[in-house]
Amino acid sequence: MNQQRHLDFLRTAQAEGLLPESATLPQPAHIPWPVMVMTAIGAWLATIPLVAVLHMVSNGMLAKGPGAFIVGLLLLLSGLLLLRREQSLFMEQFILAALVLVGFVHLTVGIKSGTSETTACLLMAPVGIAVGWLTPRRWLQCAFGALACFFLVQGVNQLGTNFDQWTQKWWEATHVALCVWIVSYAILHGARAKAAARIDAIAAGWIAFLLLALTLSGGSASFFTAYVTANSGEFQNMGPSYAPAVSVLLSIAAAAWVGQRWPSLVKAQFVVVAAVAACLAWLMPALGAIWLVLAFCVTSGRYVLAGAAGVAAVFTFSAFYYQLEVPLPTKAWIMAAAGALLAGVAWVTHPRTLPKASAGPSLRHAKSASIVIGMLIVLVGINVSIWQKEQLIRTGAPVLVELGPIDPRSLMQGDFMRLGFRLPDASRSDDRANKVVGQRDERGVTQLTRFDDGSALKAGELKIDLIRKNGGLTLVTDAWFFTEGEGKRFEAARYGEFRVDASGKALLVGLRDDKLRPIR
Repeated sequence: MNQQRHLDFLRTAQAEGLLPESATLPQPAHIPWPVMVMTAIGAWLATIPLVAVLHMVSNGMLAKGPGAFIVGLLLLLSGLLLLRREQSLFMEQFILAALVLVGFVHLTVGIKSGTSETTACLLMAPVGIAVGWLTPRRWLQCAFGALACFFLVQGVNQLGTNFDQWTQKWWEATHVALCVWIVSYAILHGARAKAAARIDAIAAGWIAFLLLALTLSGGSASFFTAYVTANSGEFQNMGPSYAPAVSVLLSIAAAAWVGQRWPSLVKAQFVVVAAVAACLAWLMPALGAIWLVLAFCVTSGRYVLAGAAGVAAVFTFSAFYYQLEVPLPTKAWIMAAAGALLAGVAWVTHPRTLPKASAGPSLRHAKSASIVIGMLIVLVGINVSIWQKEQLIRTGAPVLVELGPIDPRSLMQGDFMRLGFRLPDASRSDDRANKVVGQRDERGVTQLTRFDDGSALKAGELKIDLIRKNGGLTLVTDAWFFTEGEGKRFEAARYGEFRVDASGKALLVGLRDDKLRPIR
């Protein structure tokens, strides 16, 4: 329920004579946000000693078992009752922190002490919805809606909150939560205005967490969950065997919903876009649910949530790169084909004529030229990079560097292996060092002896560029990719084979075993 809808209701009521022409929407009292933040911080800080004294007096009895359940229930109910009355800003924040949140935490601990973690999560999900329903503030309703979704997903998943415990059940749990969200909006349309506003707020928080969960269920994204994948390997499972089919059905449902709400869009181009979305949903089992959320939020005017769904879709696309069961060239062709189809749709639907009053160069031609020039720049840049690497492979000096120790748990990761090289003691280097100096023997094996300090090279020495990665220094890369199923052969690797030019620029071109034989 946004401001524009309220204005529409007001104008309709005025047009029908139910309200006078002078009627206006009530304006909420404006409190500067710095005042709200500082007041909230003060109230929350005042809660800490109160809770500490309470636990000291009870000798820890309130932190577990029936004591935690009873105290949590009493604090939660009293806090909700007080929040329904008019309170000052400080008291409202104090009640929220000291009674509602502390009570909710104690209630959760009490329930978990007497039952399994799965049961506790499944019980706390409806409790979160009930608390959100009883709170008078929309942001609190959203927050408890998100918390309720978290508990439901965790309960269905039958696991704790640690990243290394997540499995393919996470996909199933998120889609159960999606079904609950769909039911909530079916109920919303038949509810009265006040109840509908509460349902809408709780559902908004619910779907906000659900989008985050769907993003995580889609796999590892480069900047966040790649570290998790490297250490646990749990995100390689993208869902059960039927997940792609369900994802496609949800994508089709999203297209059908958009077509039903916006019939003017239903043309041949729309069908092509829907088909591309469905194909991508087959490859990314979390994407179908995201398409459905995006379609609903866009057509219903919930643009903030629609933006969040769009961000979730982008994250899911980035995670597709890490799905090791699909070869990298295949993924490249798939994304290129999808992009070409969508570009073709955009080209066909673009207006062919401009108003006659327009003067000067054609704006359409200018845009087309800019697109072509941009594509040429990208292609030239890619081909120059490829040419430079080919030149380095042909003309660079062959250099072998011994592999260093690596954590055995993260040595082999699907279709690539982690690499470590024996570098000099980093404590003796300048933090700004960007090259390492090595002594090469007659076999081409190079012992990396020191970091470059600008001094002249001795006979047989050469420089190699360093890069900073994961908080440390390494040569060129810390990974070697190979064809699916070929990992066993590369376990014998003992040396990295490089091509190095006179400036120190290096390229890893292969691995060799302990007898310096290439591993092909």
